[in-house]
Amino acid sequence: TCGVAVRDGMLMPNISTVENFRKMLGFAGSIACNDPAHGGSSGIYLADLLKRWGIYDQLKPKMVLCKTGRECALSLVEGRAEIGITFTSEFIPVEGTRVVGLLPKEIEYVNGYAAAIPAGADAAAKDFMAFLTSPASRVRFRDFGNRDTSCRSCPACGQQRRRAPLPASLGRAPGIP
Repeated sequence: TCGVAVRDGMLMPNISTVENFRKMLGFAGSIACNDPAHGGSSGIYLADLLKRWGIYDQLKPKMVLCKTGRECALSLVEGRAEIGITFTSEFIPVEGTRVVGLLPKEIEYVNGYAAAIPAGADAAAKDFMAFLTSPASRVRFRDFGNRDTSCRSCPACGQQRRRAPLPASLGRAPGIP
């Protein structure tokens, strides 16, 4: 899930609303984010959002474009940027950063991951899937800012969610009903 972070000891901006998030962008002297040219989905999303709002060109000189989320976090620690915007899971393990919060709900960006076990897979694949979906793993994912959105009532996060149906235009993979 995409969020905002600052260097430890810095004031925490209020990003609780879209209006406050936009104000923060305007007041920030420098903004670390993933470089969309390197293909990072959070950077592509942020650039598109800023273009839709008509403020991309205004903010571009403030942007510290990074190749990875970790580099974005290190930009905060090393003082190259005042705020960082990428996946919170990139900030959490980097000592010296503090996650301010997730993007406001109206503009949130959640990068989903999916996994499947192919027919005829060996025990190692099944064990790995069991590990990824275990309560202990869900706790670790949550510790690093990730949410489990795969179930209707998730025991890890308690959120009520519904999976979106697969669009008919995508079809089905061979062997999958």
